[in-house]
Amino acid sequence: MGCAPRSGWVRTDQVCQPADPPRVCFEADPDAPLTLRVGGATLVPGECAEAPKDRRAVLSAIVVDGRSGDEHRVRVGGGRGRTATVTAREDEGELDVEVRRSGC
Repeated sequence: MGCAPRSGWVRTDQVCQPADPPRVCFEADPDAPLTLRVGGATLVPGECAEAPKDRRAVLSAIVVDGRSGDEHRVRVGGGRGRTATVTAREDEGELDVEVRRSGC
């Protein structure tokens, strides 16, 4: 499994365009202390990150549980003009992660 580059990612809230670099958005249960690490950026629920302008694809990200420190690697995939939305929920102590992909 490949990894996103470790630098150059920035948080963004702009609407994407078809030629834009890949982006990843994070959603989570509001009571769960979860974060998403992708390419050097750490996101909290409701935030998005965009890859560096020269990056064509995103391959993986890591959901981190703030209480236990457990990490869950997730394959997000995505290319130019694509957004991968990672949704994480805790269900009876287990972390459930879903990835949806969409275009601009």
